[in-house]
Amino acid sequence: IHDGAVFLADNDVQLCFDATNGSQRWTAPVPGSISSPALADGKLFVMINSGNNVQVLRADGGERVELGKANVKGAWVPSPTVADGKLFVRLKDRVRCFSLTD
Repeated sequence: IHDGAVFLADNDVQLCFDATNGSQRWTAPVPGSISSPALADGKLFVMINSGNNVQVLRADGGERVELGKANVKGAWVPSPTVADGKLFVRLKDRVRCFSLTD
């Protein structure tokens, strides 16, 4: 939940709803599983493609805008974590850290 919007990543679809009245703002088909997105610096970090990729979306609740995507080869259905300019993703046997400031 951010800036009056509720974001959801469900089986093969991403959705955004208005937090006040529950109306759907947008929906997009995306290959993925249920995963909680992480919010940092006005951006949503969402795992897609069974954890193989992280997708970065603008989190202003307006039009859906993809800002980037990276191959991270995470575990199936992980929820990413963002802290101190770094993205943390759970892999099968460890946690991997990616710098968001380079």
